[in-house]
Amino acid sequence: MAKDKKDKTEENLELEENLKSDKLQKKEEKALAKLNAKREREELYKALNAPNELDSNPTNIAKKAKMKKIKKEKDNSDWRLGLKEFPVKMVKEVNKIRWTSGNTLGKKFLYTLIFVFIFALFFFTVDLGLQKLFESIYII
Repeated sequence: MAKDKKDKTEENLELEENLKSDKLQKKEEKALAKLNAKREREELYKALNAPNELDSNPTNIAKKAKMKKIKKEKDNSDWRLGLKEFPVKMVKEVNKIRWTSGNTLGKKFLYTLIFVFIFALFFFTVDLGLQKLFESIYII
């Protein structure tokens, strides 16, 4: 009986050691895979960002510079003049607005009320339906 227990414990110890060694091997493999992937990314990055013969040619550099958008410098506007002209600009903007007449405004208001009433009825019926459903299931 005592030998069986010792044999079992020895077997358990061997199994645990094997599991530990397997875990260590897997960790090492993952670490190597990460390192290889990192090296590949670095090589690819270096290959993509290496200066080409075309980039070193002065004419191509000039063409690239022309293609880039040149930022416009902001004009230093007089803020006092802008402050004085502000009310005039606001009046012009308000005059551009097309105001509705009383008839069309009344129609729009009526349509809005009908829309709200229809949705109120819809949600009221949904609420009643859910109440009946829960009562039949004995939740409420």
